[in-house]
This record gives sequence, structure tokens and C-alpha cells, in this order.
Amino acid sequence: MFRRLAFCLLAAAIAAPAWAQEDPPLRDPMRPFERAATPFAGEAEPRRLQLTAVLLSASRRVAVINGAIHREGDWIDGAQITQIGSQSVRLRRGNEEIEVSLATARSDSAVSEGDSA
Repeated sequence: MFRRLAFCLLAAAIAAPAWAQEDPPLRDPMRPFERAATPFAGEAEPRRLQLTAVLLSASRRVAVINGAIHREGDWIDGAQITQIGSQSVRLRRGNEEIEVSLATARSDSAVSEGDSA
């Protein structure tokens, strides 16, 4: 009798997780499918490049793009830096030429009449 009771309790304990599982909610068949949140391989769009600083000296040329330090010849999102100038950086992605310029902190409209530019 004890063995039967132990066997029944063991069988119930093993089967309990199967009873506890809930079925996933049903999907409305008339609702269109949503596009996946992450793009498939090969569809990834390159992120926007933002040039924040440039350092030019006789021995080196350095640019800060998207918060990271880069030199001529470095690669960023599949584009190679070809030239670092005083106000911009040129990159090449395949046959495409990309130029990223420094963002100006102060525009002409920000200068008041009393200020001298």
C-alpha cells in the first residue's frame, strides 16, 4: 500500500509542471504580422556618424566620431576614413563618398546685437 501511495505521489509531482503550463495567447488571424524588431543580416542600416572633435598636428590626425577616437584608415560601420580635415572627415563605403562635418555650437542667429562676432 505504501509503495502505491509513493508511486502516485511521485507521478503527480512529475506531471505537475505539465499541468501548470499555460497555452500562449491566441493570435487574431485578421491582424497583419508585425515586422521583426531587429533587422535580418545584411539589412542593418549604418548608424548616423557624428563628428564632435578634430585634432591636427604635425605627427598625427585624430577625429572623435560617435564618441570614439579614430585615425585615417580606421573603419566605422563598414566605412573607411580616407581623410581627416580641420572641419570635416571623409569616409568611403564601397563606391560611396561620405563627408561628416563638425557641428557648430553657435549659429549666426545666436549672436545678439551687442556681441561682436
